Amino acid sequence: MPNRMSFSREDWLFLFQFDIADPGEMPADIDQLVTTLMPFLDQTGVQSEEANSIYIAVEELLLNIATHGKAKEGEAEKELVAKGEIDVSPENLILRLSDNSPPFDPRQAPPPDLTSDPLERSIGGLGIFILFNLFTEFAYSYSEGYNTGVWTLKRQVAEKRSPSPQEKRSC
Repeated sequence: MPNRMSFSREDWLFLFQFDIADPGEMPADIDQLVTTLMPFLDQTGVQSEEANSIYIAVEELLLNIATHGKAKEGEAEKELVAKGEIDVSPENLILRLSDNSPPFDPRQAPPPDLTSDPLERSIGGLGIFILFNLFTEFAYSYSEGYNTGVWTLKRQVAEKRSPSPQEKRSC
């Protein structure tokens, strides 16, 4: 069965779902999600640096779910489901992603090896490390068979300032 994807937009909220029938493989329609997500972020006034952070996070997290979300040995195989939403407000960009893979709190992952030669070190951990450096807050929970990660990016809001005496005179 091929991977299925659905998504919808509501004002400032972008919703998506991936059904991953073949754990271990990246959902082929991630490109369709990205081609819909990026214009949404642009239309809602998200700056390109912020949009790139969201794009990197969605792609990295879906790849991790597809790659590492397989049932553990002795457990029954099941179709993986990843559900996400991106909430845009003037203060924050919030990515909520839930999936039914085995429990995994990214904060418990060992740190990546950043000292060895990149061509010689083992693969793994760098994507999550990058996400923790891109986002300002992270929360995790596991409930009723679903991992839920909430990644928050505090937005750069221009500070309100008082007008200078010269600006006051020109009014």
